[in-house]
Parts: sequence; C-alpha cells; structure tokens
Amino acid sequence: MNRLGRLTRARPSTRTEDGHGGSRRLEQHAAGLEAVVAELEARNAALEAFAAMAAHQLSEPLIIVESSAILISENLDPDFDPLLRHRLEAIGTVAARGRRQIDALLLDARTADSPPELEAVDATEVVDGVLEGLAMRIEQRRAVVEVGELPTVCTAPGLLAVLFDNLISNALKYGPRQNGRIRVTAEWSDAEECCFSISSEGPPISLEEAERLFEPFCRGVNERRSNGHGLGLTICERLVRRLGGAIGVVPGVSGNTFYFVLPQPD
Repeated sequence: MNRLGRLTRARPSTRTEDGHGGSRRLEQHAAGLEAVVAELEARNAALEAFAAMAAHQLSEPLIIVESSAILISENLDPDFDPLLRHRLEAIGTVAARGRRQIDALLLDARTADSPPELEAVDATEVVDGVLEGLAMRIEQRRAVVEVGELPTVCTAPGLLAVLFDNLISNALKYGPRQNGRIRVTAEWSDAEECCFSISSEGPPISLEEAERLFEPFCRGVNERRSNGHGLGLTICERLVRRLGGAIGVVPGVSGNTFYFVLPQPD
C-alpha cells in the first residue's frame, strides 16, 4: 500500500515536468527555425546584391561596344563596303540586345521586394524594336516573322522587351534552319488579361519536356545543335511571374506555341 501510494503521488509531478520540458523544447526548436530563416534571408539578400553588382559590371563593356560601333559607323565614308558596314551595325545591335537583357535582370534584382513600375506600352513598337535587333539572324535563316495586331498594355517596357526578345530568339534558334515561319499574336481573355503568343515551326516539344522546360539549365533533347545554357526560358518565367502573369508552351503537330499572360490593373 505504501509503495503504491508513493508511486501514485509521484506521477503528477513527472507529468508536470514532462509538460514544461516539452514546452522548452518547442521554444528552442522555434528559435532554431527562426535563426535558420534569418540566415537564409540574409544569404538571399546578399545573393541579390551580388547579382545586381555583377549585372552592372557586365553592362559597362557592352555599353562601350555599342556606343563605339555607332560612333565608327557614323564616321565611315559613304562608299565604305556595305557588307562590312552591315556587320559593324550588327555588332552594335548584339551589344544593345545584351545590355537590355542585363538591364532587365538588374531591374529585377533591385526591385525584388517590390512590384515593378508599370506604364502603358505599345506592344507593336516593342516587337518592332526586338525584330530590328534580330534582323541579321532572321536574314541568315531566311525566316519570315509575321506580327499580328498587338495591343497597348500596362506593363514594364524593359521586361516586356526581354520576354519578346528571348521567345522570338528561341523560335529562331530551334525552328527550321532555313525558311521557317514565326507568328506573333495577342488576344484578350474574358478576365481582361492579355495573352501574347509566339508560334513557330520545328520539332514538337513532348509533354514531359514541356513540364520542365522553364527550369534552370534545362534544354530539350533536340536542342544540342544550338548554343546556349538553357536559361532564356527560366528568365522569361521569372519576369512573367514578377509581372503577376503566367507562361507556358503548347506543342503542336508541326511546331510549338509559347505564350505568356499579363494581367491588367483595374
């Protein structure tokens, strides 16, 4: 009896200690998680700062190349070899394209914690500028680029230019080597969202590829014949997400259609 009584009296004390011990362990665990989150946030901030700094450093030589090409071209004699003049202008155009890409990434890094500034943008003018920059590649491939009626949308002009640049360039790169056809179109949804589409000929993308195509360093099984690191579509996905939209690809019978949807503010 006495022994049982002692055991009975001891049990409440043991449960109370276990309760306090459990609370302390939960508090310690929560504090540990908070420390991990704080460390990850600090690392992420440092990575964004480094990306912004690297983008700034990389843009400087491109600015020099672009401005030098323009300056030399403007001071050439009128009877200068047209082919060489064309190639010189192409150097400046490619440098300008690279600078725009870097500027967009720099803007994205600087405004990572806030939405980008939006304004009314004529999508036709943006696409015309992109096609001008890709003119030499379009000519080399003898491609035909058809541009439908594009609207004015409320978006970030620099980011929109990079989206069209990457997607049209992608269509050129992975389309037919000669005489391919690319079509740029737009349509409005019932939810007042604008969907831009870039359709091109070429090997259809499999459904399995389509699911992972926007992941970093991912390239399709038929894309080894082209140079690149598989980051163009990843950049597009990130920029579209920053704009509050969505991006995807629809494989066709004899080609593919990449699209991105941009919501419009009320």
